[in-house]
Amino acid sequence: MTLAVDIGNTHIVFGLMKNGKVERSWRVATNLNKTADEYFSILQGLLLASHIQMNGTSQMVGVSVVPPLDTVFEEVAAQLKLPFRMLTHETIPIPIRIPNPDEVGTDRLVNAFAARELYGKPAIVIDFGTATTFDAISAKGEYLGGAIAPGLGIGRDALYEKTAKLPKVDLHAPRSAIGKGTEDAMRSGLLLGYAGLVEKIVEAFTKELGQEAKIITTGGFVELIKSQTKVIETVDQDLTLKGLALLSK
Repeated sequence: MTLAVDIGNTHIVFGLMKNGKVERSWRVATNLNKTADEYFSILQGLLLASHIQMNGTSQMVGVSVVPPLDTVFEEVAAQLKLPFRMLTHETIPIPIRIPNPDEVGTDRLVNAFAARELYGKPAIVIDFGTATTFDAISAKGEYLGGAIAPGLGIGRDALYEKTAKLPKVDLHAPRSAIGKGTEDAMRSGLLLGYAGLVEKIVEAFTKELGQEAKIITTGGFVELIKSQTKVIETVDQDLTLKGLALLSK
């Protein structure tokens, strides 16, 4: 088995993989102040609660967009006595057709690789996480680049933090486009606004790709946006882990 770790800005996802498939996964909050010992203890607790032994685990593979935690998880792997491989743009087998490949988050490259291998090409991958990212895979299976927008949670929090009177609302589908109160108006602007953003970027990507592409989505806010648009075709919340599983075979 392989232990995978996807280190994101908001969450860290652990996954146990066997024969290229995700057997079990866990999600914890990202905390830059936690030590390797603390993350090791968290992982051990998750494994114990799930009645899973690490026997037979041969390696640990990771992808990270939080550089300060890279060395922390190197220490976690050492405590587990597992060889550790942190993926980079150079170790993900997808042609990258942009001038500076090291500028792309490796999680986005893993997602692009997974989408290509599992769902075909051309493809557009949308990750509704801390940021909302869009990535394009050509008909030849190449990574062409993408787009980055603030995530839905960031948009909601900015309205609350940067204004004097707007509240921090719970995110759910608006009752109507024309809000009858402040909270309803904020939900309408956020949810319908992000749906419009998705539709416009998908339309522009499709035009530049020159043909219809498969739309693969992942991330914590995907179901909220999916309820507001017909653009979203496939939701795969384990897309990154599946990519790591394929890359660890």
